[in-house]
Parts: sequence; structure tokens; C-alpha cells
Amino acid sequence: MSLIPIALETRSIDVGGLRLRCVKGGAGDPLVLLHGLNIGWGQWYAVFADLARRHTVFALDLPGAGAASRIDLMSDDVAGILTRSVDGALRTLVPGGATVVGHSLGAWAALKLAAQDHPSIKAVVAVSPVGFTRHVPPRFRPLALRPLALFLAKVAVPPTRANIETFLADVMENKAAMAPEYVDYVVEHVARPPVSHPFLLIHRLFRPFRFRDEFMLTPEELTAIRRPVMIVHGAEDPLIPLSRVREAFGRIPGVRTAILDGVGHVPPIERPAEFARLINEFPPSR
Repeated sequence: MSLIPIALETRSIDVGGLRLRCVKGGAGDPLVLLHGLNIGWGQWYAVFADLARRHTVFALDLPGAGAASRIDLMSDDVAGILTRSVDGALRTLVPGGATVVGHSLGAWAALKLAAQDHPSIKAVVAVSPVGFTRHVPPRFRPLALRPLALFLAKVAVPPTRANIETFLADVMENKAAMAPEYVDYVVEHVARPPVSHPFLLIHRLFRPFRFRDEFMLTPEELTAIRRPVMIVHGAEDPLIPLSRVREAFGRIPGVRTAILDGVGHVPPIERPAEFARLINEFPPSR
């Protein structure tokens, strides 16, 4: 991606018969980036170079996203596939351990594995994390209905450039921060056959009016985490409202929180310089 002004290496890895793509750059302590939804590794374009100044950065395409293997977003065991894929990727890429930065659904996977004392996770930065509330804002609830989700994805709101740009901007407070080339990147990967419209994965996350149980982090899991954790959350996040999750963040022992005013669901794009600084300074030196 030309938006990232450093040399990058790309490789594919196999995890349980599924192909994942990994983009690597920089030098230093290892840092693994897990994207949200099925957007792909390119969502880190605005912070990759800054992070790579202090870290060896590994950014993944997980199943159903980017150049990774396609899965049935509406019917497969997405929760199981994601956790198994992240588990396998971490054991392959960073067997000695790394800080894992996950956004939204990627943050859920990182915290889920940290609660299981995963040997390759040294610390977690959870960005706008799924898993702390069952609440679904009203404007997203129609996607819980399978016929409607299919109709919207295939007929009413197909993955044209204009529709994808609107979809991406809809969860941001600072919409002007999004680079046009990033929109092109998402369209290219979502629209390649078979189409992997984000609406289909959103449908898989929801039951009517609430997140599915398998995408929740239980109080027992949160209190079991014994790794340094920082949560970065936008104060104006429309998908995961801060008022619904802030209290639950405190269930993680020793958690640090960074609440960014004027930011929606995607801090690494909406506030990249501050976001990169937070990551580069975490965890605190010991």
C-alpha cells in the first residue's frame, strides 16, 4: 500500500487449512496488529510507519478479510475460526511473545486468548473492543435479520465505492481523516469474488437487539487476564458507546484506559499520531 512509506515484506501462513496473509515491517520488539471486522490489515495504514520505528510490526489478514482465505461470514463458526487463526499465527510469527494490538473484533480475539494465558501474548492493546456489552445501537439492529442483511448486501447497498466509503465513515467521528486510497483498498478486497460484504459479518455478530453470546467476554475471563492491558476507546464511538462499556473495562486487573475525545470507532485512522504514541509508550518499561 503506497500510503505506507517504508519497505514491507508479505508472506502467507497456513493455519488449520486456512491461508492468512502477514505484512511485516520495521525493527524492534514485535508488535502484532489484528484488524476489525473483515476490513483487513490495511486499516493500519496511518500508523504502520510510526509503529515500525520502534517495533517489528506484523499486520495480519484474518480469514474472510483481505487476501486471506474466504469463509462463510454468515454461517461459519466465526468466533472459533478467528481465535484459532490468531492463536496459530502468534505461535508461528512470534513464538517468543509480542504485544498484540487488536481493533474491535480483533481486540475481542486478543483479549479472549490473553484470558487463556496464551504464551505468545505479552501485552494487549484493545482498541474499541467488542465483548464488553451486548448492546447494539438501533441503526445496526436490522442487520441481525438474515433476509434483510442479504438484501442490503447484495441489492440495496452492494459494495460499490460510494457505499463502502459511507459504511466506513459511518462509525467515525472524524470522517475527513480517511484517505481515499484506503477506501479503494477496502473496495478491492471486499468486492473480489466471492464478495465478502461487511454487512454479512455484522449479521453473524448479532442476535436481534444484542451481540451474540460467543462474542462476549465474561467477567471470569476478564478477571483472569494477567497481562498488561491498555484499552483505547473513542469518546464518540457510535458502534460501541463508551457509556455502555467503561465500567466493564475495570474488570481487567491493572487495566489502563485512554479515552480519545472527538474520536469514533477507529482511533488509528481518526487520531493516528496520538494513537501511535500511545502504542509506542506501552507497556511501561519495567
